[in-house]
Parts: sequence; C-alpha cells; structure tokens
Amino acid sequence: RGHDRRPARTARALGGLSRPTYGFRRMRRAPAGATLKAVDQQYLTPEGKQQFEQELARLRAAHSESEGRLSDSMLLAGDAGDVGEYLDKQRDQDLLDRRIELLEERLATAHVIEPDELPREGAVIGTATDVEDLDTGVHSHFELVSSAESNLARGRLSVESPVGRALVGRRPGDTVEVLTPKGRRHFKLLAVQRS
Repeated sequence: RGHDRRPARTARALGGLSRPTYGFRRMRRAPAGATLKAVDQQYLTPEGKQQFEQELARLRAAHSESEGRLSDSMLLAGDAGDVGEYLDKQRDQDLLDRRIELLEERLATAHVIEPDELPREGAVIGTATDVEDLDTGVHSHFELVSSAESNLARGRLSVESPVGRALVGRRPGDTVEVLTPKGRRHFKLLAVQRS
C-alpha cells in the first residue's frame, strides 16, 4: 500500500502540468514533532475554493452561536429529558466541528488550478465541456472538477468519475466508450471551453 505511483492519471487530468504528482491525492511528510497524519492535496477550481471558503465562514458563525446555546443547555440540564436534549445538541455540535475541520484541511492542502495553468487544447480539470450521449442523443454541459467539488445537479462532473475520466485529455470530435453503472455508453465530446 502507500503512495499511488501512477502519475499518468493526474498529469493527464491536469493537462500535463509540469510538476510531478502521484495521483490526485499525495501523501506529504509531516513536520518534525507533529503528529503523523496523512495530508491529502486536492485540486480545486477558483470557484470551488471560493465556495468552500464561504461555507467555512458560514459554519464558523453558526459554530459560535451553537456553542453558546450548548453551554446554556448544559447549565439548565437537570432532569433526564434535558440531558437527552443536551446530548442531541452536543452531537450536532460535533458534526459541525468535523465539517469545519474537513473544510479547513481541504483549503489548507488544496492547489487551486488557475486558468493560465491549463493547456490550450483538450478537456482537463477546470474546463467546461459539451458532450453528446450517442446512445440516447442527449446533449449535456459539464464542468470538469475535482471529486470534492463534484455536483451533477449543478453540472459539475468529477474527473474521477467514469465519464469524467474518459473525457480527460480528449479533444472536440473525440468519441469515448465508458463503462457506467447502466452499462456501456458512448459519448462524443462536442466542445471544450476554458472557464
């Protein structure tokens, strides 16, 4: 186990950026004296970074408010019903703390892919694509993003998904075959736009 030593997928997803990477997640050595913990580096689009920063700010504000209410609940908890309510609030606070910690870690280790880093041709992370499903005739518009930013309802497709992986490195006019949960599908890349 350990490091994924196959650089092809990341280099291809980033459009052949020059610095070496080993998969989308890369282990880094912890500083001397720090607790040993794997730090994952993720790639984010500028929009994705901004969304995570806004969510973090909103959650920090909610954390401050709920922390005060939790202290008040603790003081008032006297009978069994109040203790149950306090424990529910404590669980909610713990979930909020974990989400804040995740966002802080994600933002601290993220590499933001700027538009000028992207190659001029081909579909890579941070580009918008127009795709035709050749089996159904349906046209779709996707922005290729990291798995942390993916949201199909908003047209943000992860480069680690089967379709995203197949589109990476392709140029307009290319056709790809993808094994999806619904079986083999065929897609044609119609256009690629830089964000």
